[in-house]
Amino acid sequence: MEAIGKRLAELTGAEWGMVSSGCAAGLAHATAACVAGGNPDRHVRIPNLAGFPKDEVVIPTHSRNVYDAAVRSIGVKIIEVADVAEYEAALGPRVAMVYLFAGPGRKRTAALRGCLQHRQEEEHSGLGGRRRRDAHRS
Repeated sequence: MEAIGKRLAELTGAEWGMVSSGCAAGLAHATAACVAGGNPDRHVRIPNLAGFPKDEVVIPTHSRNVYDAAVRSIGVKIIEVADVAEYEAALGPRVAMVYLFAGPGRKRTAALRGCLQHRQEEEHSGLGGRRRRDAHRS
């Protein structure tokens, strides 16, 4: 498995790769990994995320689709955002994952990716501050 993940990452330019039995399974696995990390005690508690330090997933409105159910099946709270300002406000300490769908909203998705990359660079440089979120929860 380790070699497959590494090779998929090389082929796609992603941080890591995973083979799953389909899109929904892949999204559920990815979401579980984001909320539980490598902690086996947390993995067995899913979908009961009480006490987990990160239990929220941010999804831009244009990325909502039928596969949201796979993400929600892990027990996370969905924070839907409509624009970059809401997106930045939603990125709080409880966010485990940002779910972006590469499709019809590609320009908006690219803007949000740029925003996320900028925020990560700020955090790594020590300049990033905590942002409170006022975004609508669904």
